[in-house]
Amino acid sequence: MKSGPPVSVTFHTGLILPLLPIFLLGAALLTGSKKALVAEAARHDQTERLAALQAAPRGLPYGPFTVTRTPDVLLPDIRRRKDVLVTVTAPQIGGPFPVIVFSHGAGGDGTQNEPLLRWWASNGYVVLSPTHSDSLLWQQRHSDLCDRVGDDSEGSSLGLQTVVHLTMRDPQSGVQRARDVSFVLNSLNTLEETVPTLAGKMDRTHVGVAGNSLGACTAQLVGGASVYVPGQTNPLSFRDRRAQAVLQLSGQGTGQQGITKESWRRFPVPMMVVTGSEDRSGSSIGPEGKREPFDFSPTDGSKYLVVIQGAHSGCFSGRFTGRARHQKRFDELAGETVSQSPPADQKAIFSYVEKATLAFWNMTLKNDAAAKTILNGNAASFAQQSGVTATVSHK
Repeated sequence: MKSGPPVSVTFHTGLILPLLPIFLLGAALLTGSKKALVAEAARHDQTERLAALQAAPRGLPYGPFTVTRTPDVLLPDIRRRKDVLVTVTAPQIGGPFPVIVFSHGAGGDGTQNEPLLRWWASNGYVVLSPTHSDSLLWQQRHSDLCDRVGDDSEGSSLGLQTVVHLTMRDPQSGVQRARDVSFVLNSLNTLEETVPTLAGKMDRTHVGVAGNSLGACTAQLVGGASVYVPGQTNPLSFRDRRAQAVLQLSGQGTGQQGITKESWRRFPVPMMVVTGSEDRSGSSIGPEGKREPFDFSPTDGSKYLVVIQGAHSGCFSGRFTGRARHQKRFDELAGETVSQSPPADQKAIFSYVEKATLAFWNMTLKNDAAAKTILNGNAASFAQQSGVTATVSHK
């Protein structure tokens, strides 16, 4: 290829000299922001890697409703001087539909867990999933993680571990998360104004709260579990009476977030607890601890426990269906205890989770008699039809 003719450039010092201080200031700013630029690159890389880990094939075919999804709707909370981002997943037409507020796990965000949330929405629910302040994505936007995790190539894994570690050991994180959920329920009018397709779609008299991992603890608090908070003599309640049912996926037991055996003694609303034989957290709490919300709740005919053989925490929301290797890596990043057992059929497990949780919502929020029959009598055979082994307890 032939080169073009030489280009002559003339610098006019009369123009350059007055602008020289601006150029020098710009250079200084660029030099001073090198650390921030490196950190931002690490954050971007981390976001991409986590998004790749969370991609997963489907479980069951979607339900009868076409779904629309609106991520990161901004809700300003003036009272607490913070913003709450909410992802809205809802049927495109029809309604009104019961409302489910879903709380993500430590370090996650409201845009995650899409396979499960889309499944519920496609079967006639409006699902609102807030991003809590412990979200890694939120932390990236609102704080300098460089000072906490460094600028090296290990920043991504260290960042996730740090956020999860700090959040799980801070009882105040659970308190603020519960308040996030109540704030979202207080903001339904604002959501309708911001997302016009939501107008007339939300049945505000039928509300459920769900969560995965730390999000399950959030759901417990909103449903009526009491907790001890440092500085307080008596346990506190953050119950929101609008919540009529609670679903816990890989939830928290005693010794976590100020929870004791007395926390569920008067738990007032229907609750389903879902765990698995390989469901272990970084604090070495296994399924025997994760079932405690069921074990210590009252026997009133509205409490359910589902234990699935071979299931780990990533199976329940569908983020890692069919991707055991990626789940193992994510567990390592988050400081989870990695199982050495042979991987189970995660797609089959997730399909069963879809069926069981939908039956719970249909029973509690739609008064569906068929769903009640399934949960009270045929849930085990229902699991076998899905190709998994599960025990279902009811009290």
